[in-house]
Amino acid sequence: MDELRRLFASPLKLAAFWWLLPICGILFAATINPIPPHDYWWALVMGREISAGHFPDANLFLFTLPADKPFLNQPWLGQWLLFELSQWGHGANVLARNLSLGLSLGLMMWSGLRVNPRVESVSILAIGVMVVAFPGLAVRTQSFALLPFVWTLVLVLGVRDGRFERKWLWTLVPVIWFWAQVHGTFVLAPVMLGVIWMDAQERWAKEWVVVGAASALIGLLHPLGLEIFTYVKGLVFDSTVGTTVQEWSPPGLDDAQGIGFWLLCFAGLAVATAQRKRLAISDAVLLLLATWLGTGAVRNLVWWAFIWVVVLAKTLPRSIQESETKPFEHKLHWSLVSACVLGLIVAQPGLFHTHFVQATSIEFAKKQGEGAMVLEKRNSIELVRALKGESAQRVFHDQALGGLIEFELSTRDVQAVAFVDQRMELIDEDIWDDYFLASAGQVGWKEVFERWKIDAAVLHIEDQAPLIEALRASGWRLMGESEVHQLYLPPIR
Repeated sequence: MDELRRLFASPLKLAAFWWLLPICGILFAATINPIPPHDYWWALVMGREISAGHFPDANLFLFTLPADKPFLNQPWLGQWLLFELSQWGHGANVLARNLSLGLSLGLMMWSGLRVNPRVESVSILAIGVMVVAFPGLAVRTQSFALLPFVWTLVLVLGVRDGRFERKWLWTLVPVIWFWAQVHGTFVLAPVMLGVIWMDAQERWAKEWVVVGAASALIGLLHPLGLEIFTYVKGLVFDSTVGTTVQEWSPPGLDDAQGIGFWLLCFAGLAVATAQRKRLAISDAVLLLLATWLGTGAVRNLVWWAFIWVVVLAKTLPRSIQESETKPFEHKLHWSLVSACVLGLIVAQPGLFHTHFVQATSIEFAKKQGEGAMVLEKRNSIELVRALKGESAQRVFHDQALGGLIEFELSTRDVQAVAFVDQRMELIDEDIWDDYFLASAGQVGWKEVFERWKIDAAVLHIEDQAPLIEALRASGWRLMGESEVHQLYLPPIR
């Protein structure tokens, strides 16, 4: 921590503000960005089951599949944590995500500071890649995997370069066990360890050997046992997921995120090539691994971003010009640092979070009811709850609401209430064909509704507008609407 003590020593230099800027800036943006429904409610449904003493290992909630169709539920601990925290309000999950993300960003910037004293270079790179990866920082089970991932990366590189003692490798055993219970990316742990081990001094020391072996085997201490690896393999290589879900598709050149990724990717590889003498072989392999992850799926850009900063920091401009800090500059720098930290603190849920959302993200946030200003407006909770009084048991809906419908409508007597949800790897391709055909209001939508005995529809006003028009023409009744969705019931016979 000597680097941080020097950085924040008096008189304070502008470098301290630069170091804090990506940490506070990204955290602030993540805090005021409302929680989308997609991966959130599905995790709460599973977490509620686990909290009740039942480990979900079958479909249960989709009427389009057999109730007993096997389901491999890998991130069980992350789901349980999200559900238990939600009992204190949805803001509690924002705070938990912020803790994990904040520590991860701090570790990343500390690692950069240790290899490159020119903080501005590392800070600009960190802001750039984190802006590209930003959608992946939403509240979900993945949030709990950020810190284990970054700790593993920073620690193993530090031990390789002699900045950490080897004994610190033992901390990876419980860290990777926890990681394996909350997210499928735990498989990156033995990969990173193996890659970095190639350049390690005294690589056959017991810490390297034992911890390396443990990292590959610790995932087996999971309720799924060996099947945990089957889950990861199926999710990564399942073609249905890659073609159905946008965040599992490769980043393209048709949006700002994809363009930003490719520009930073090529720029980073060019800098790494030009400064290759500063990189170890394992650094180069890590950069190639990060590139492979990033080009494979938008969802992987989070892991690409952290690796990019930690590894590329040593290749960035390093020379700094020391100059005496004048008294007024010292005060100015403290003002900037204080504003950075104070702004982040008061933006947290429970303080002035609502005011910040109203000033910046009100277009995206739910404006009233449960989760107001914390949840995205696509979380149409009250509209879905209205279905309880209608005894609806087979709902066709916006896919983003699958988990919410399961959470609100499923009971011990009737659990299978949703058409699709976020378990992309579980749902058969013909079900997705039915979903997209009906959502587009194409010829055959009536047959889809009749075959699945649909008795209610909760539809996105814009994305499913053709189906809404077809339902109205067929006599379906509009029973309510939210900012984003409309609720329809069949015509009275």
